[in-house]
Amino acid sequence: MKLHQRLERIYSLRGLKRVRRDLLLCLAYHANYKDECWPWLRLISQEAGISRRLLPGIIQNLGHLGLLAVIPGNARRSTHYILRLPPKSKGGSLSEPQRITKGARTVQEQWPKQNPVEYNAKTQPISPGYSLRVLKGGQE
Repeated sequence: MKLHQRLERIYSLRGLKRVRRDLLLCLAYHANYKDECWPWLRLISQEAGISRRLLPGIIQNLGHLGLLAVIPGNARRSTHYILRLPPKSKGGSLSEPQRITKGARTVQEQWPKQNPVEYNAKTQPISPGYSLRVLKGGQE
């Protein structure tokens, strides 16, 4: 996905706090065509203007919303972030009660009429030793 498409999708999300949107914008700027990026926390903190102490909580919150998948790194690998942005909606909101189903856990489950995420962890490995489990409509 191209940068301007990512930005349109981020700005179409309503109900996100400013710091969460700023973090998504920073990650979208660094993402490749597969919506993957590997920036350091220090870089994200500087570019998004967010305290480094607050970043882990904000990243975890975006993961719970289903907007971001995080694969932790180690001493030799940087943390891997994958953007999971819903398709652009007209005036869509994360807080609209009529769009959120009772058992929805991710953004993809909140918008069930849209196409599911096109990613298969079995056929598209991220890197050796890592796997990503993506929920498709509440099913694995």
